[in-house]
Amino acid sequence: MKIEAYEKNCSGDFIVEDGNCMLCCLPEMEAPELMESDDLSCYFKRQPRTEAEVGQAIEAINVSCCEAVVYVGNDRSIIRRILDRQYEGLDTVPNAKIVDVWLMRLKRMFKLSAK
Repeated sequence: MKIEAYEKNCSGDFIVEDGNCMLCCLPEMEAPELMESDDLSCYFKRQPRTEAEVGQAIEAINVSCCEAVVYVGNDRSIIRRILDRQYEGLDTVPNAKIVDVWLMRLKRMFKLSAK
């Protein structure tokens, strides 16, 4: 699946998809050092540099009301962190492998049944 990044995104694995942002401002509030918005869309002004910033970028994905914030990288630890929170929104992690999806579903299923 080819995802077109909004033109103002800096290069990197965390992006905002072109034409999908509804300007809800939630992603920018989760990652204010990483994201900005203009009149058309939010975008990543820079990529995360620290583990804490990766966490902020993942939270930006999780709060995006229209799944416009996307991780297009291949780092399986990041993919699993995203899926652990939001495995239904697979459009936000197009490079997720089926094994990652199933592992996260099983993890969630056992976590819910333990309660």
